[in-house]
Amino acid sequence: KIDILTNSLLNLGYLTSLPLSLTFPQPRAMTTTTNTLILLAIITLCSIATPLCANAQRLGNCDPIGALTKPEVDSLTDGMSAETFSKAKIDILTNFVTDLDRGFGSNETVQVLKTLPFSADMTKAIELMSKNILGLTSKSCYDIITTFKFSSDRLNILKVVANFAVDLRKNGEVIIEAFSGKLDQDKARQILRDARPRSCLWGDITLDRFDFIVDVSGSMGQTFRNNDGITLSRLSFVQNELLRVMNSTLEKKQKFNIIKFSSDASAWQPGVQPVTPENIQSASDFVQLLKADGATYVLKALKLSFTDADVNGVYLLSDGEPNGSSSAIIDAAVAWGKPVNTIAFKAGRAGTDFLQQLAQATKGTFRAFK
Repeated sequence: KIDILTNSLLNLGYLTSLPLSLTFPQPRAMTTTTNTLILLAIITLCSIATPLCANAQRLGNCDPIGALTKPEVDSLTDGMSAETFSKAKIDILTNFVTDLDRGFGSNETVQVLKTLPFSADMTKAIELMSKNILGLTSKSCYDIITTFKFSSDRLNILKVVANFAVDLRKNGEVIIEAFSGKLDQDKARQILRDARPRSCLWGDITLDRFDFIVDVSGSMGQTFRNNDGITLSRLSFVQNELLRVMNSTLEKKQKFNIIKFSSDASAWQPGVQPVTPENIQSASDFVQLLKADGATYVLKALKLSFTDADVNGVYLLSDGEPNGSSSAIIDAAVAWGKPVNTIAFKAGRAGTDFLQQLAQATKGTFRAFK
């Protein structure tokens, strides 16, 4: 019974490995007391060892909600699995993700990719799903990589999935276990060192000229404890993730701006700026000075973004329901005609629903985290 429980925890991702070898006596007849003690030992490990017992759906310090449901993904993968040829599988996926406003969780991404037999097909699928992948855990990357038998295929697919991993710093060695032999392991480690992992919060920043729009209303000053046990404010977490995105994932071909909003809205610069070391430093200084105070006037921030003709979309993060008419905000964004990608961060039901409707109406992507 204990073996069944342990294996179930491993398969579900609650236990990824054990740092020590646990051995229990095997008497002819296990007493109820002994069984209880063993069960308590496993439960205790799961409650105190965060790196070992993290839920497989946790992405770094982001816990996604509002992603595609299991029945939705099951329907997709059933259709793909029923097809014999790769092209037909990819066509089904292409139709599914067209105008899709919600995301694939880590487990669901693995589920889709495992329907494809070749690394080239997986690479194509990841390209199609890119803006909708909420992120991958290192364990999920391991599961994808080990689908393939040959090390060359494993290394090729690692080059693709590594940029989606959100916990490489903490759990990257899990991926290395997919490779045997020092040479392949060294190659895998180099790929991980060269990777540009996305933020679990902001996702894949694919637009070439865009604004980050950040809610700095009073509620963003509320504190919470992240998955590492550290207490920090909502705004502090958002600031850290935005700094990481700007310093590690933006590309030279992109242009960006940052707009903060609460009772009013203001921008770092009058318009989008090129990605240069000087601009990244200046923008980082702007982000570090953000303070939480005031209301949540989303429309003021969007109107400020609308004034820049060079902008072709925005990434809007908020933690609550907007002040003013939600329908008026959505109507204005639709009239603008550009995607509003939204992130609901610890927002209530009304705020989350609004942000999802806003993304859906403007053909943007919606992400939500509790």
